Parts: sequence; C-alpha cells; structure tokens
Amino acid sequence: MILPSWFRFAQCLRRYHDTKQTCPHLINAGKYASGCLVIITNSFRRATAIHYLDDITLNPFLYVWIFVSFFGSTYKLIWDLKMDWGFFDKNAGENKFLRDQIVYPSKYYYYLAILENILFRYIWIINVFNKRHIK
Repeated sequence: MILPSWFRFAQCLRRYHDTKQTCPHLINAGKYASGCLVIITNSFRRATAIHYLDDITLNPFLYVWIFVSFFGSTYKLIWDLKMDWGFFDKNAGENKFLRDQIVYPSKYYYYLAILENILFRYIWIINVFNKRHIK
C-alpha cells in the first residue's frame, strides 16, 4: 500500500534535486510523505490491536494514527484546493474561486468536485468510531 506514495515522494525529491525549487516540489513531497506516515501508523495500530481487544481506546497507536491521518488529510486537501483546483486564485477572472482557465463548461462541476474532495478526504473518520475496524 505504501509503494505509490513512496514512488511519488521520490519523484518529488528528484524534481527538487533537479530544480532546487522548494515550491512546489518539496511541499508536494511532504504531501506524499504524510500518506506514507498514515500507512505506517495504521500498520502499527493494526499490529498492536490484539493487545487491546478489551478496550481499543487504550492503544496509543490509535491516537497517533488519528493525528497523522487528520494532518495528512488536511495537508492533501489544502494542496488540492490551492494547487490542483486553483481555489482562491487572485487571477481567476469570472471563475470565482477557480483557475482562470477551466475545461468543463459549467463552474458548478468544479464546485461539486471540491465539495466531494473535502468529504472524501475525511471519510476515514467513520473508521475511528467503528469498533470493528481493528479486526
């Protein structure tokens, strides 16, 4: 599960090495590093779950995973909104909150996709409240 994020992380580091541009390459690398951390902390959480079957809230890796997941989701969401969607672009012209150039004929496709992106970035939170998620 970690390989796609790891490869993209390495690509971003290589791009930084070649260009010496912190933005966007190192910042983008941070996004993929946060994805790796989510996978690693979730692995620790799941590997130690057997010791906390009576009360999963005692597993310290549960809280590390929640923190890292929330941080990673927020990092990725901010990147998506600013860099991928051009949200709050000052040069957007008539496309309020979007990039100046858009492909689809209606701006509402983009606004709907942004709302879905926010929802899907944080849907993992349901897993926190599901006691069966450790089995």
